[in-house]
Amino acid sequence: MTILTTIAPYIDKETIQEIPNFPIHGDILTRKDLNTLYLICKGRPKYGDCIFAAAVTQKHLTGKVVLGSCFIYSKNYKSNYGFAYNPPIEFHAWVQLKENIIDITLPFLIEKGLNTKDEYGSFITGRKPFILAGIAPKWVKYKAKTVLYYQ
Repeated sequence: MTILTTIAPYIDKETIQEIPNFPIHGDILTRKDLNTLYLICKGRPKYGDCIFAAAVTQKHLTGKVVLGSCFIYSKNYKSNYGFAYNPPIEFHAWVQLKENIIDITLPFLIEKGLNTKDEYGSFITGRKPFILAGIAPKWVKYKAKTVLYYQ
């Protein structure tokens, strides 16, 4: 596993400009809730702004903002992409509501893994971006390290 020591160059380049239409996994968020959250995030970076998105989500739905690691595994489980817990350079943030996870930036993380390649190909294969609003599938691994805000 590679641990980042500098901020990746793609962090500030692409921004959220429209409401994405990714499928929702789980039933904690409605499409209307999601549209509201993405409108608030409009103009913010697609990649690397999970803490803002988690704070907005938490304010809208309650729960707690959690910092930790998140990795998405390929369909064959031979490779993965994500963020280890190495703040302030590398981490992921989401909202935890009991056993449910709400992560509106997960589809962008999956997109990045699908589009990031090395000499062996894409880091993630056989997966499609989705918004998590419930129990994470087994191929998406979250590991909580720090609770930022609890209400």
